[in-house]
Amino acid sequence: MGIRRWSWWLSAAVALQTMSASADTQSPYPVCTKTPTKADQEAAEGAFKAGFGSYQEGDYDKAIMYWEDAYQRDCTAHALLLNLASVHEKKAQWAQAKIALEVYLERATDVPNRAQIERRIENLKAQIAAMDSTSKPPAVAEPPPKPDGADETKEPSSEGKSIVPWIVVGAGGVISIVGVVLYAGGSSKVSDAESVCGNSRKCPNTPAGRQASIDGDDGRTQMTTGAIVTGVGLAGVAGGLVWHFFFDNPSSDSSVAPRTRLQPAIGQGYTGLSLGGSF
Repeated sequence: MGIRRWSWWLSAAVALQTMSASADTQSPYPVCTKTPTKADQEAAEGAFKAGFGSYQEGDYDKAIMYWEDAYQRDCTAHALLLNLASVHEKKAQWAQAKIALEVYLERATDVPNRAQIERRIENLKAQIAAMDSTSKPPAVAEPPPKPDGADETKEPSSEGKSIVPWIVVGAGGVISIVGVVLYAGGSSKVSDAESVCGNSRKCPNTPAGRQASIDGDDGRTQMTTGAIVTGVGLAGVAGGLVWHFFFDNPSSDSSVAPRTRLQPAIGQGYTGLSLGGSF
C-alpha cells in the first residue's frame, strides 16, 4: 500500500525536476529510522498537496516549508527530495539543492536516472564554487613605500596637440566615400531606367517598363542621398582640418583630455554629423 500511495508523488517529483547558494549547508533531513503510520502518511500527503499548490503559485518558501514537513512525517517518501531540490534551484539555493539530491541518491533504492542526477549534482557544485569565488573580495596590492624626501609633485602633462581633429578628418573621409558609393549606385539605376524609358521618364506600360520606372525613382532618391552624405563628409574633413590648425591649442593646466565623439546622424528629412564631447 505504501508503494501505491507514493507512486504519484514520484511522478510529480520527476515532473518538477524537469521544470527547472548560499544557505546553511547542514542537512535538514535527519536519518530515517521509523516506519510511518497511516496517520503519518495521510498528514504527509496533505502537506505535499499544500506545497504543490504553493509551488504552482510561485510561493517557493511555503512550498519548501510544506514539503520538508511532509518528508519529516513520512521519511520513506524519498521522491519529495526531488521536489525540494527543484524548488531550491528556483531560489538559487545551490547548496540546499545539492544536499537534497545527495540524500535522495543515498536513500532511494531504485533510481533509474541516477547518472542524470549525479551530473546535476556536479553542476550544482560548480555553481557553488563559482559563487564562492565571486564573493571573495579581490586582493589589493599596496603601493611600495616612498623613500624619505621623495618629490611628490605631479609629472608634467603632455602639451602635444590632440589627435581628435584627425579622427574627425578620417570619419569625414569615410562618410564622403559612402556618399560617393551611394551616388554612383543611384546613377547606375537611373541610367538603366533611361535605357528603357528614355530621358522623358515616360516608361512603356509593360512589366519591364513599370520596373524601370520604380528603379529610376529609387535611383534618383539614392543619388540625392549620396550627394548629401558626400557633402556632410567633406564638411567633416574641412572641419577637422580647421580644428587642428586653428583651434587645437593645448593648455598645460588641463589634466584631463577632452573626449570628443563624431558620428553620422541620419533621419527622416535630414542627414548630417553629430559632434559631442565632454571636458
